[in-house]
Amino acid sequence: EEAERLALAAIFGDELLECSAGFCRCRLAGTFTVTLSCPPGYPEQCKPAISLAAEQQPKSVVQRCQQELIEFLKQAPVGLQCFEVISCAAEVVERQVGSDNTASVPTVDSSDATSELIVCHIDHMRHARLYEDTLAGLGREAGLRLRLLRCDAGGLIFLLGLGAAGQVSHFVRLMHTRKLDVSRRGERCKERMLEVLLRQPCPDPAPVAVERLFAAEFSVHTDQSAGQVREQFAALQVEVGQGVRCCSVVVVWGVVWCVC
Repeated sequence: EEAERLALAAIFGDELLECSAGFCRCRLAGTFTVTLSCPPGYPEQCKPAISLAAEQQPKSVVQRCQQELIEFLKQAPVGLQCFEVISCAAEVVERQVGSDNTASVPTVDSSDATSELIVCHIDHMRHARLYEDTLAGLGREAGLRLRLLRCDAGGLIFLLGLGAAGQVSHFVRLMHTRKLDVSRRGERCKERMLEVLLRQPCPDPAPVAVERLFAAEFSVHTDQSAGQVREQFAALQVEVGQGVRCCSVVVVWGVVWCVC
């Protein structure tokens, strides 16, 4: 469905080679390609089928990765989504390639080191303190500097981030696969409503105004007025205006999102 396609695109970016109804293909570690086929009834009644291929890698490494992923799918519960399977595949490939001394070194795209800005919309936080602590941990794990804005009008929550392109991709993957909040029953749960509004290259070195925003590794700013949000978004060349029916309209380089 569209929500899953958007999640895959946000997490894997240009590494997502193809994504259509019941099928997706993604590049991993430069030389691996993982393909998922989703039979009728996915994800409520069945799991996706997985296949793995690789160029310039020993067959033994590919076979070990494939076998580990097949075992993972056997043990995983029904309801598993494609982005979770591909995220697991990325971890398996990284581990198996790193443990094999004969494996060739995958080509590293220099664009992974390019600085990027990311702007996300978070629908809500049921347990704000837990969510914020988890965010701080994920930011440290991914090597990303984060700024959380909680608005006093409309309950809007924006998350701003700055880091290398590879770090941003890793962070978005963590946001979709880690348990960040609690459910109505008080159980830890994953974030299903995250919207990535913007991923854009940032000049290196970053402008002074951007560096000021991200002076801290992780910061939380509550009760933000519309004017304060506009000022901070302006530093990122982002404009925020008020739309109808209490919607926030976010305009980034000519592209408009309505976040209700």
